[in-house]
Amino acid sequence: MSDIFPFTIGMPAELRKVFLSHNVGSWFEVDVTIRSMTEVTFHVYGMFSSMWGGRGDHLRDIEANVTYGVLWEHVKERAERVAEMQLDAAENRKRQVEIDRRAAALLSAIGRAA
Repeated sequence: MSDIFPFTIGMPAELRKVFLSHNVGSWFEVDVTIRSMTEVTFHVYGMFSSMWGGRGDHLRDIEANVTYGVLWEHVKERAERVAEMQLDAAENRKRQVEIDRRAAALLSAIGRAA
């Protein structure tokens, strides 16, 4: 599980009501760290400029619990990305072994020719 959690995403629609029920004060933008299937942290930011907008200073973090299953699609997507990275890493290790073997053969041939 430590390969999956925690991870941070932008504010998903399904957590908006949860955020609004916990938030006190103004806000401009929110990121969410998903810590488990039921635990999240909202990272709340102000507005950089009333004229230009944009993310401003970090205002506060809000920890909250959600019903099991609400985060399923986000956790599933994260698990698929982690699995893909693991597969890529395994394929790269196999490829590197073959590269090392071929390089050693080439160097060996050069050594014999000298």
